[in-house]
Amino acid sequence: MKAILLFVCCLAIVATAYGRTFPRSGLAHLDLIQARPSDGPHLSLTEGLFQELKKVLAYIAKAGLDAVHEFKKELDRLMEDVAKKAEELLQLANGSINDYLQEAKQNLTAYGDQVAECVVPAVGKLEKIAAISQENSKKCYDDLKARVKILGDNAAEHVSFEVAKVEEIQQIAANCEAENTKLVDKVKCVLDHFDETTAIVQEMISDVGKLLAETTQELVSLTNDTRGCLLDVVRMSRNEVDKVLKEVHECLHEQNTVPSL
Repeated sequence: MKAILLFVCCLAIVATAYGRTFPRSGLAHLDLIQARPSDGPHLSLTEGLFQELKKVLAYIAKAGLDAVHEFKKELDRLMEDVAKKAEELLQLANGSINDYLQEAKQNLTAYGDQVAECVVPAVGKLEKIAAISQENSKKCYDDLKARVKILGDNAAEHVSFEVAKVEEIQQIAANCEAENTKLVDKVKCVLDHFDETTAIVQEMISDVGKLLAETTQELVSLTNDTRGCLLDVVRMSRNEVDKVLKEVHECLHEQNTVPSL
């Protein structure tokens, strides 16, 4: 239906431009209608129609290409937002781990040098916990980056596939012009591809819309996974710190020296 409307509009535009109407006998007569001598450089009506149809094809192709570019632009923005959010979560997690460790070290320092056999080993254990926790939080972040890269690569592959479709549409008019000698056949060739090209572009727009929605959901899921991963690292770090402090407290009891803090 859209192709028919476009065809009718093009006929009307050309007919108005030349102050003429087409006979009902259809495309078979178009080649017989030549520009009048007074028209000067004006093209024949058939040539004018062909040029208008080429413009319509170019417009259809541009609609598909615009949809793909908009998808890529929005996806890049989303991936950048996820990367920034992940960095913020990593900093918060490391900050929380460090604060808890520093507090534990201050508590150990308060015991003084009288119970060094209990405190000194504990300080070394805390430093080891800090290093392991930092490594684990980085793993959470690196895992997110790797999975986001996979999504980006898949999207880039899809974009290339869709752009190839657009290039095929853009080539239709050139092929019709090269493969046909008569103007009427060139026009018919382009018209024969209208339904196909319109369907392709509609499918492209639908596909990139679905892919954007799916990718957005996956990015949200990845962000939540990373948040959960970092929370687990913080939780495990605190548990290990608490174990060390408990060991110190037990050591002090064995030494019968439990200073009040």
